[in-house]
Order: sequence, then C-alpha cells, then structure tokens
Amino acid sequence: AGLLTEWGLDPARHETSQRGPRMLNQSALVRKIIADYPRDALSAGEQGIMRMRLIVSAEGTVESCTIIKATNTAMLESPACKVMQRARFEPALDAQGQPFRSFYA
Repeated sequence: AGLLTEWGLDPARHETSQRGPRMLNQSALVRKIIADYPRDALSAGEQGIMRMRLIVSAEGTVESCTIIKATNTAMLESPACKVMQRARFEPALDAQGQPFRSFYA
C-alpha cells in the first residue's frame, strides 16, 4: 500500500480491483524493440534483462515508465521506456467495474 501511495495510486481500489491492466499491443512493441536493437550489441551477442514499471491511466495509456533494474552491458542501452510509451492497455477495473489508474510491471 505504501508503494502504491508513493506512486500516486489508490491502494484501496487496488485491494478490491477486479483485474489489473491488460496490454493490447505487446507483439507490436516486441517487434519494435527487436527492430531497434543496436547492431553492434547484436553482433557481439549482448543481451540484457530489464524490469520496468508503467503507470497506466484509466484510459489505458502509459503515463510514465520507470526502469527498476537492468543488466549493465557495454553496448546495449535500452530504448524500452521510449517504446513502451506506445503501449495500449485495457485499463484496470475496480470492484464496480470502473476503469482506474494503476500500474503494470
């Protein structure tokens, strides 16, 4: 509850929500990240793992992206947050079935 409050979200709505946000265009975003993969990193076989948190509006758009943890590599700087601004969601639904502001990790 403390983190939700810190992120500007309503803990009570999350506690009783029917469901969290559902990404609608994940395949398109994955294709975009792959297409933008740095050529030098690809040639060197560099890979990374990233964890991020998106704040998703009640309309299903991304309000913000925060990289929580990422693999450090020599040639790979991720454009993931830039790409994730294009993500579209079915918004989270509260106990009454109303869309509300939530997060997606």
